Amino acid sequence: MNQLFQKVSSSLKRNPNNIFLILLPFLLLYGILVISGMKEGLRKDEWRYVYYAHQLLKGEYSPPGTVFLWNGPGYPLFLAPFIAMGFSLGVLKMFNAFFLYLSLVYFYKSSAYFFPGYISLVVTALLGAYWPAYEMLSYLMTESFMIFLITLLLWFCIRLYMSSNPSSLYMMLLAGSLALAALTKVIFGYVLLAMILIMSVWLLIKRNSKLVTAVKVIVLSLVFCWPYLIYTYTISGKLFYWSNAGGMQLYWMSTPYKGEFGDWINFTYPVSKHEEVNKIFRSRHGKIINELFDYPDLFEKLGQEDLIARSNIYQDEGFRKYAWANIKSDPGKFLNNWVANVSRMLFDIPYSYKTQNYKFLKYIIPHIPLLAALLLGFAILVSARPKLPFPIIFLMIFTVVYLGGSSLLSAYPRQFYITIPILTFWIAMTLAPVMKTRKVQ
Repeated sequence: MNQLFQKVSSSLKRNPNNIFLILLPFLLLYGILVISGMKEGLRKDEWRYVYYAHQLLKGEYSPPGTVFLWNGPGYPLFLAPFIAMGFSLGVLKMFNAFFLYLSLVYFYKSSAYFFPGYISLVVTALLGAYWPAYEMLSYLMTESFMIFLITLLLWFCIRLYMSSNPSSLYMMLLAGSLALAALTKVIFGYVLLAMILIMSVWLLIKRNSKLVTAVKVIVLSLVFCWPYLIYTYTISGKLFYWSNAGGMQLYWMSTPYKGEFGDWINFTYPVSKHEEVNKIFRSRHGKIINELFDYPDLFEKLGQEDLIARSNIYQDEGFRKYAWANIKSDPGKFLNNWVANVSRMLFDIPYSYKTQNYKFLKYIIPHIPLLAALLLGFAILVSARPKLPFPIIFLMIFTVVYLGGSSLLSAYPRQFYITIPILTFWIAMTLAPVMKTRKVQ
């Protein structure tokens, strides 16, 4: 195995673009996983992304007379032209294989700025073998797309800062990638706002040209998001309004009831096969959901068109009101839910009203050593104080802010593993036995 990596490393020294060929086995693996996992019809949240893509093709987003902003337009913007050209859903799902494959390519290119080819290959192969990222390969959902975007953030950030003369092109590309991330997963819009504050405070403490550039990039990324934010203002009357799904997530996260752990609960389906359990759920949440959704009989099938038609700005506000009331009345339970939320984000347990199965092992097996490596890297950082390049510090702050924000809403493993390229790079920077950093003049 060592000789193989050395031979491949020598090939890359002769021609760095050989990485596209070397990583093709991963593309083959991902393609097989996409095909083997395909099923008829739309599953999970797929219908919303397809719906929004069709809406964009009609020159709309939320239907007239409603405020249905459960997802940002980033991924639908990608899907729309291919749907217009008549691409089937199966073909569209194959893009997920290319997203993960290209993530590996640009992760390797980023690694090559800091590590010898052998280490870069090993770390890239480990990233490619990170199986939790395979979970959504056969779904028309955002996770593979987001992993690609996160890897592009890493690549553009390194290209911007690891140069004595930062290019305005890479400023634009980094800002554009940040904007697209925010438009795809709207929580990143709030992360960008927090990053402006953090970078500005840091800039007040220490004058630094890199920090000035960082603030410019983040401001520019938010400018790129203005068309969407102007649109949401026109239909909601609220500034900096990204989505009307956050209130419901906060409501489930704030639940004060025993046996509920802060995960989002689909109230259009029975939560249990035992009717007495369903009655308990109705007694806890039926009145509130009826008030906000005009949905008097929980578990009665609510079609997609009905769900869209009943969506409005007042639901989001109403759920937030009940959520804050729950938190104020029982902050201890909210803390318990937060702990459960973090556990679910890392290990896929626990869930409300569900019997746990062995699926959580899929996440525990890779995430326990990953967390150990992250903690060891942090300990080395505190004790040895290795000099880390600014782009790595910037992206780790970005990641920590995102994960911290995600932990306050209903969270799942897919909200954690989209950050795996940055976390893997951080581990490599702090733990790699050999690190050859390019010096910036």
